[in-house]
Amino acid sequence: MNINSASVVYYSASGTTRKVAEWIASELSKRGIRASLFALPALFDSVPAALESSDLVILGTPTYSFHTPPIVKKCIKSGILPAGKPYGIFATYGMVTIGSNLSWLASMIRKKGGRIVAAMKIESEHAMMFKSGRPLAMGKPLESDKRHIANFVSLCIEKASSGDRGLKRIPGIMKYLAFLAPPGIARKMMPRISLNTDTCTLCLKCVNSCPVGNISLADGLIRHGVNCLLCYNCIRSCPEGAVDAKLENMDGFLRLLSKIPDRDSAVY
Repeated sequence: MNINSASVVYYSASGTTRKVAEWIASELSKRGIRASLFALPALFDSVPAALESSDLVILGTPTYSFHTPPIVKKCIKSGILPAGKPYGIFATYGMVTIGSNLSWLASMIRKKGGRIVAAMKIESEHAMMFKSGRPLAMGKPLESDKRHIANFVSLCIEKASSGDRGLKRIPGIMKYLAFLAPPGIARKMMPRISLNTDTCTLCLKCVNSCPVGNISLADGLIRHGVNCLLCYNCIRSCPEGAVDAKLENMDGFLRLLSKIPDRDSAVY
C-alpha cells in the first residue's frame, strides 16, 4: 500500500499539541505525502473528504490527569474518524503522566476498526503550571525533539505501507496509574475553577478561549457549564485575574510525580 495522503487530527488547549501536530504535518510533506491538519472541536462541524480518503490517520492529544480528554474520546466514539485505516497516535505530557493515555487511546481506536501502526509520547511544558516560574519541562517540546517526530513519521509510513498488523502493546508503567485513577476520581483531585464577579469586566476573553464552548455570557453574568475539561485556559486568558484556581497547591505533588522513571519522550 502506498501512502500518498495523511490526515493529522488533534486537540490542543494551550497550543503545545498543535505545535507537535504541525511538525508532524511538515515532516510528512517533506516526504512527498499530502498532509492535512484538522483540529478539534472544529472537526465536529463537518467531516472533510480529505480525512475520509486519507491513506494514514494520525491522532494527537494532550494527557490530562493520566487520561485522554473527553473531547478526543467523543471524536473516536462518534465515528468521525474513518474506520479500517492505519493509525499513528501521539500524546503530549508534562513530565508527570508520561503518555499514560496512549494504551487507552489505542484500545478505543482498535474497537472502531483502526490499526495502530506507531505511537509516540512527547514531553511538553506542563500546561497546569503556567503560574509557576519554572514549570515542569519548561519550553518543551524543543527543536531538538523533531528527531522524535521524524522517527515517528518514518515508522508510521513503514508500518502502514507494509500492512504490518500493528502495535499490540505500548510499553510504560503510567498506564497502570491511569487504571487506578479513573477520570471521575482524577477530576476530583484537580483544583476547582472560581469566578470573582466583583473584578470580572465581562471582556469575554474566557468565553473565547474555552476550546469546548463551556463558558457563556447569560443575564449579564459569566456562566461555566458542566463540560469543563480543566484545561484552565480561562485562567490564562483573564486579564483581571477574576477567573482563578489554586493551581499552586498542586505544584509539590506534580514535582513529586515527575520523579517516576520512564518519563522521556519515546516512539513505539
